[in-house]
Amino acid sequence: MEHTQARRSASPARQPAPRRRRDWLADAGLHAPAFQRLASHMDIAWDMDGTLIDHPAAPALHRFIQDTPHIRHVIVTFRSERQGTPWTRLAGYSSGIGTECFARAIHMPDELCAGLSDEVTSRRGGLWPVLGPLMPPWRRATGAAHRTWKGMTCQQEGITALVDDLTNLVSDGCRRHGVELFHPADFLPAR
Repeated sequence: MEHTQARRSASPARQPAPRRRRDWLADAGLHAPAFQRLASHMDIAWDMDGTLIDHPAAPALHRFIQDTPHIRHVIVTFRSERQGTPWTRLAGYSSGIGTECFARAIHMPDELCAGLSDEVTSRRGGLWPVLGPLMPPWRRATGAAHRTWKGMTCQQEGITALVDDLTNLVSDGCRRHGVELFHPADFLPAR
């Protein structure tokens, strides 16, 4: 009787260990403790304008989102759906961040946006809401409904952290609804 030896499967080439988040944060000179605190949340809301778009910390925030697929990331924006979705602006970044990184985008309801928008005549002759010529509507928001909307929305969605550049506008709602608030500058190196 012939003895056959079981073939050993060739072991795959050993892959280098993935770089730990702390390593790339330190290498980039970013504030690792703020990212570590943020990473303790399993559901995070992100503001668009001034946070994921047009902030010096945006590329690092994009990388954090991409490196933490086990965390549910949700965009919560003062933009109404009529003002457009965030995906086009995000796609313009070289980070490659896109819709696949987010569970969803939550827009401010039109009835709240109506209080924030200016009605102007479009080139087609009709009236439609657009941003005011001197100041974006979310910067003019002063009513209690606007100040608490993001915090309340986060609580309703089971989100425990919000990253937003307008901390003065959203802090009351976050405190009231138990949402930890971060400013994008929290993730930049201390000066």
